[in-house]
Amino acid sequence: MKWQIATLVLAGLVLSIGSWLVPLNRTYENAANSEAHTFSLPALFYGEQNEISHEFFVKNNSAESIQVERIVTTCTCSEVSLAEHEIPPNSQTSLRLTANIQGREGFFDAICVLHVSNHVKKMYSLSAHIYQHISVTPPHFFLAQIDPRSRIVCGFRVDVYSRNEIISQPTMSIDGTDSEDITFVLKDNISDLLDSGMFLQRTFWELSFFPTQSIGAKNLNFTMQIDKTEGLHKIIVPVVWSVDLDFGSRSRYFL
Repeated sequence: MKWQIATLVLAGLVLSIGSWLVPLNRTYENAANSEAHTFSLPALFYGEQNEISHEFFVKNNSAESIQVERIVTTCTCSEVSLAEHEIPPNSQTSLRLTANIQGREGFFDAICVLHVSNHVKKMYSLSAHIYQHISVTPPHFFLAQIDPRSRIVCGFRVDVYSRNEIISQPTMSIDGTDSEDITFVLKDNISDLLDSGMFLQRTFWELSFFPTQSIGAKNLNFTMQIDKTEGLHKIIVPVVWSVDLDFGSRSRYFL
């Protein structure tokens, strides 16, 4: 009886291992019948251009003609223009991939996949890194109920990107009458050259102020801005809090 149970367990293990190997074999076969072609654009600034585009060449290195049967894109923002759907032996045809990048920032890529008659998938990828000229982290401060008799301190980071190594410090301004004795203190300054070719200046700041003692919801906005040849770039950071009848004993904020 024991050897029968052992045989059944061994058989189950063999079946489970076999079923696990099938997807791996299929994945390998799919990888063997696919091609990947990529093109990365130089780093861009947000709003610098509305679209990106690149011309690829679809090659047929076989001895028979191939037919492009289907074109799939990963984003509705992209368009594909293929010169010829049938490619003769040892020939090539032009493929232009265009993507609309309005309102986009960060790393972006547009991908199209050609399903070809010889069961080969040809993938073409167009990518770009889109930077804001200036960003502030955190982008806002929502404070809890605070004690207006205590000084409020908020730490934040400012990132400024440039194509030039020399980066000017951003200027600051305050809009709001619900606070007094407002100060900005620069705590640290770091500069770096990124892999994308952009220069980054990262500064760490401390904003502190005494809120007015009047009851209710309060706010102030501080603005960080830089001057560039492309125009003035700025970001507004809201600071919001409230003062209750019971001032309490602590002040705190949430990022």
